[in-house]
Amino acid sequence: MGLFDFFKKKEEKAEKEENYFSNLNESIDKRVERSKEKEKVILNILKEKLSSFLERLSVQIGVLENIDLKDSRSDERLKFIVLENLSNYIKYLGILSKKLKDLDKESSEEFIKEIQNIFLEFKKNSKTSREKSTYLIGKEIRDVKENFGDFFQEINDFIEEEKSFFDELSVTKELFELSKKLSELNNSRLDIEEEKVGLENELFLLRENLENTLSNINRIKETPEYLEQSSKKEKIESLKLDLRKKIFDLKGTIDFKKLYNNYHHDPKKMSLIKEYDENFSKIISESNDSFLELLSKDEKEKVLKELDELKKRYSELKELVENKNPVEILIEDKERYEKSIEDISIELDKRQKSLLKLDVSEEGAKKTVSLLFEKIDANYSF
Repeated sequence: MGLFDFFKKKEEKAEKEENYFSNLNESIDKRVERSKEKEKVILNILKEKLSSFLERLSVQIGVLENIDLKDSRSDERLKFIVLENLSNYIKYLGILSKKLKDLDKESSEEFIKEIQNIFLEFKKNSKTSREKSTYLIGKEIRDVKENFGDFFQEINDFIEEEKSFFDELSVTKELFELSKKLSELNNSRLDIEEEKVGLENELFLLRENLENTLSNINRIKETPEYLEQSSKKEKIESLKLDLRKKIFDLKGTIDFKKLYNNYHHDPKKMSLIKEYDENFSKIISESNDSFLELLSKDEKEKVLKELDELKKRYSELKELVENKNPVEILIEDKERYEKSIEDISIELDKRQKSLLKLDVSEEGAKKTVSLLFEKIDANYSF
């Protein structure tokens, strides 16, 4: 094959694939419809074969029901066991016959599969009864077994004759499922792309707001308010450190080990002691009378002596933190915008990765579709 022929074949393949995917759903729908028409014929033939089998079985059940063993010279007890099991076997044959008569499937594959399931259940349930019936009854039971064998041979021969159709049907079903998958992948892509556009718009606005905020901060950097903000920030940090240290020192004046020992019998008080042991800073921000009552006289006096000063410092710190000037508000806005930008950038990255995964899944599904269409073109005529 020459180089020109190689590229020509490649172009023809690409053109075929383009035709496949441009009218994929329409093409598959046509194939499904054609398969359904053929399947109706196949299903009717299978039902006819099943009907013939059930007619033969009905006659054979009548024969089994008329067996009485009165003329048999066998032991009476053995005859009783055989007849009892025969009755059970006839009952199972009746159940089998009813289930097969009631069988209603639109798919030939499902029809065959359900026949197999019904027979497997029958075989499992009737095995013991059939075996015990054969102690004295041979020919009639064999006739039923041969009828089963003939029926399954007919079905198998028919499936072999129609192998091309069943293979074709399997390919068409696979194409149909792949078409659904491609449609779902496309819908997922549209959803993700829509989310992505929304996130990108949100990101654009946040960056715009951040830029404006930074511009405002730069504009007032040399103002007294900005310098005051820097000084205030340092004062807040200094107060926080000083307050933590004094709270830590105050906690050290209390013997928590002794408190645990003194009140181990009282769950409620133990819970209160544990709360203050794990978070002693609450001594200045919450009502603490219940806890103070548990302390020794000396410990209580020390705590109360320091507590007023600690509360004053805490109030001062709280006021500094809560009374924000315009510079602080701008800085908080800046930090909030930066955090939101970071979060949205992460979300956008996730969406991009999802789109890449969709690309891989879509490419794999399209490749399989192409291979199946090639298989159809080569082997089957729809």
